[in-house]
Amino acid sequence: MAIAGGGTAGHIFPAIAVAMELAGYGIRCEWIGRRSAIERTWVTDAGIPFHATAAGKLRRYFSFRNLLDIGSVLAGLVGSWWILRRMRPAALLAKGGFVSLPPAVAAWLLGIPVIVHESDATPALTTRIVSRLAHYALLGFATAAAGLPSRSLRRSGRRGRLVVDVVGNPVRPSLVTGDVEAAWRQLRSSSGKRPPLLLVMGGSLGSRQINQLVAAALPDLVVDWTVVHQTGPQALPAPVENDAERVPHASPRYHRFTFVADGLGDLLAAATAVVCRAGANTLSEVALHGVPSILLPLPSTQSRGEQGHNAQVFAAAGAARLLGTDATPSALVATLRELKENPETLARMRAAALGLATPHAAARIASVVAAHVGRGER
Repeated sequence: MAIAGGGTAGHIFPAIAVAMELAGYGIRCEWIGRRSAIERTWVTDAGIPFHATAAGKLRRYFSFRNLLDIGSVLAGLVGSWWILRRMRPAALLAKGGFVSLPPAVAAWLLGIPVIVHESDATPALTTRIVSRLAHYALLGFATAAAGLPSRSLRRSGRRGRLVVDVVGNPVRPSLVTGDVEAAWRQLRSSSGKRPPLLLVMGGSLGSRQINQLVAAALPDLVVDWTVVHQTGPQALPAPVENDAERVPHASPRYHRFTFVADGLGDLLAAATAVVCRAGANTLSEVALHGVPSILLPLPSTQSRGEQGHNAQVFAAAGAARLLGTDATPSALVATLRELKENPETLARMRAAALGLATPHAAARIASVVAAHVGRGER
């Protein structure tokens, strides 16, 4: 079995969760991804063989880099063809991202069945292309179905019906459960009266907007909250680097991490609220623990607008409050204070978030793959 995908942790960790489920069927997975040290590390640390290939990027706007990336896409297609020709997998799972396009096309050319999984509430361009070559399209959100073709192109050149199933988004096993006390131990907090925990996440690479917003709001936030801030590798505004000057006596209530690899499940279990982007996999992790969220979606100027659609699904369900790109520190503080002072509202948001959770998504995807390759029983 081959898995193709990459670009962000959101494409990689969920697919690793599927690979772990497939191992229960006796199906061995190998990965095709871009030449990135961090991606290779994440995949190989999970015990999955990794094959590197070139990958271009599909941009929706004019850029001279599009011309350069044509060569990368073609190189990725040739490289993927050779990898798959040697591997001869029973099927290929395209998990998303521009990285998965060349392997999916190469698999189609070799007559290898393609299964695509789309995480977001609207399908990406790569997903729409790959779904024309695929037998199955598996979705994280039901709303994504409207953007897919009704038929796919079989290797013979004839068109067949595309099978679409809403399975949810996989969550890595380490995040399925959490230990509240372990989270507070990680923060070196003694038992007793503790301020509610606010978890701030901007994705594996961080978010400049969220970092700047939290930095400006920090003096007020730490009055009400213990703030755990995943910043990504980027630097914070200079005053926040010296918390003692920026927020007197606040350092015990402010905890900064570049990236939370271990213990994120514990922090989610302990969190009263979370401030984050609206990436599909982040929302899946938040929903699994029933955490009310304040969402600041990546703006459409920096993306295809998928995070805005994801956020609308959660806001419409009552699981989240939505702040736009023009969010101010005072608006963030006021929204969080209102939630803290209204336990009934928090309880309703927790219930709504849990209602959106898909805890068995990885198992459902694995069962589809296993059935397709003829190993439908464990």
